[in-house]
Amino acid sequence: MRYEELAPQASFSSCVERFWSFGLEPQDPSQLTHIIVPDGTIGLSMTAVPGQPPNFNLIGPSITARRIEVFAGVVYHGVRFRAGAARSFLGIEPLDLVARIVPLRDRLPDLADQLASACRPGGDLKAFAGAFQAVSVGRLEQPPDRLVCRLAQRLIESGGTTAIEAAGVDMGIGVRQLRRRFLRETGLPPKAFSRLRRVRRACVDLIHKAGDRVADISFDHGYADQPHLSREVRAVFDMSPHLLVGYLRQISHHNMSEHDDRFVQNAASKT
Repeated sequence: MRYEELAPQASFSSCVERFWSFGLEPQDPSQLTHIIVPDGTIGLSMTAVPGQPPNFNLIGPSITARRIEVFAGVVYHGVRFRAGAARSFLGIEPLDLVARIVPLRDRLPDLADQLASACRPGGDLKAFAGAFQAVSVGRLEQPPDRLVCRLAQRLIESGGTTAIEAAGVDMGIGVRQLRRRFLRETGLPPKAFSRLRRVRRACVDLIHKAGDRVADISFDHGYADQPHLSREVRAVFDMSPHLLVGYLRQISHHNMSEHDDRFVQNAASKT
């Protein structure tokens, strides 16, 4: 399987983190179950089956990994919104989307129609990104909650280790109010979001630092010990770290975002 990402235009960078695409390669089986690493954000996906109109969905935040069936010849593109930006940008309520995948037409029929008209059948990720940005320019007029976005960015950059209490003090806002705003704008409490980002970053190191002991990687990411990390991975992915890393290493990653650049290095080392 091949996975790639694309950065948005500068004008969209406050709302869109990355555009993404994945699909089976010629050497892959005609169908497989893909494990999606959760990151606590809201997304929008397009599935395009040859000869059929594209299908668009809103993807809510989830505290556990999703598994989807992927088929040869089908195009899978999508948008990953910045944590805290989807509510204002799309005009949706994140809490209504938690752990759900909802047809875009059910919530935003106008956007679904515009995307269906703008997206070319068989178009690549760059074409999808261009189409999405072209039909979404007007949505930039609704800025996201800056405090929530700042907190989310701190949690991402720290790998989920930033203390919410300390962040509230730095931002000049009470912890309870900050938590309420974060939940409203993202659909997840800050603690759940932090947990996902820490597990995600630990998984990156498990892939990149193949020669390091799992116990050392556990310590680097603030886990009490190796069993602690293993329990967290099992809770999120319902599988052991060994099996998860084995699966992720089979994927050819391209142009991953800067916070996961070690995925890119790992992919390059296999070519």
